[in-house]
Amino acid sequence: MKRKWWFIFSLIMWIWFCPLNKARGRELRVPMEYAHIQEAVNAAQPGDKILVSQGVYFEQVKLKPGVILEGGWNQEFSERDKENYPTTIDAKGKKGWVILAADNIVLDGFIIKNGNLVKTEQDEYGSGIYCQFVEGVVIRNNTFCQNEPSGIYVGGSKVTITNNYIVKNIKAGIHLNKGADALIESNIIEENKEAGISSRSEKLCRMEVRWNKILKNGKGGIDCQKAKGKIYNNIIYENKDAGIRARMEPLEIINNTLVKNTQSGVVVDDLEKKIIIKNNIIAYNSESGIMSAQRNYSFNLIYASADSQGCDPSCLPCIRAQHAGYEDEDSIKKINHLIADPLFVDFETGNFHLSPGSPAIDAGDRDTLFNDAHFPPSFGTERNDLG
Repeated sequence: MKRKWWFIFSLIMWIWFCPLNKARGRELRVPMEYAHIQEAVNAAQPGDKILVSQGVYFEQVKLKPGVILEGGWNQEFSERDKENYPTTIDAKGKKGWVILAADNIVLDGFIIKNGNLVKTEQDEYGSGIYCQFVEGVVIRNNTFCQNEPSGIYVGGSKVTITNNYIVKNIKAGIHLNKGADALIESNIIEENKEAGISSRSEKLCRMEVRWNKILKNGKGGIDCQKAKGKIYNNIIYENKDAGIRARMEPLEIINNTLVKNTQSGVVVDDLEKKIIIKNNIIAYNSESGIMSAQRNYSFNLIYASADSQGCDPSCLPCIRAQHAGYEDEDSIKKINHLIADPLFVDFETGNFHLSPGSPAIDAGDRDTLFNDAHFPPSFGTERNDLG
């Protein structure tokens, strides 16, 4: 009998102190329990969640591995709503980043502003959140604004960036460097002074970019000259350079809508690289639709680029205006390109969904790999819609 009770007691102690129990973590509250966010971080262990109530916190935060930092709480910590209870971390007057990332952290529900650029002999750093050689980082539901050089910096790190608003940063909205690996999805990236997303690195970066709106940035929408990966289902418009500028392989540019960018919709800088450009809508761009010298593109709808609105799509001048001087009446049929008004719901207000009857509906590559189920939303049959 004593052995039985001893076994039960030992089992209870093991459950209480085992790592699984600790992994559930505690909840630490700012400012209810800790006056500053950094104080709570210093007290936290992996698996802990730091809840931060509404207000402005003038500090820089150096995160610890495995910690979740969550803003948008009311003062009583009874309700969370980041719109009604905005929580700002402001590094105004300080030097460097606002948030320094660590392995396996989550940053969720903050306004991050006024990171500053610091240059040293070895490196430079700053930005809203600075991710340098870390992994498992999740950045979601935040606003990044007025940070230098970028809203989000990813150097040699593996990160997920989702559902953020990245606006009016001093250089890029998101900058990838040093072989970074980033999933960038469902963000709005606008009015940054340089590219919406940029990659400049000696070591090739990897990006998967999907379901974002990237607009009105001071340079290109996506400058991926030093990145490989996939760019799917984005709306990229009114940027001051190319919608997408690419150089490296493998890279797939599929089912995007690229409209009214100051240069071409898509530019490929190294014509020896196999960069796939397929099933996109590319319209109203200032120079041309695609600048890729007759290489690796098919099943795109191109319209009214290079001031060619209203031209006869069956005539050579109209065809070549869309393709940077390339293609002709016969070759355009072989690559299955359409030159036609895509019939957006409301072009002037930026609603680039397709109206019923759009020629882009069911006009994509017939390969089932591209069926609408893999690239929603859609109209018509299962065959892929363009854009």
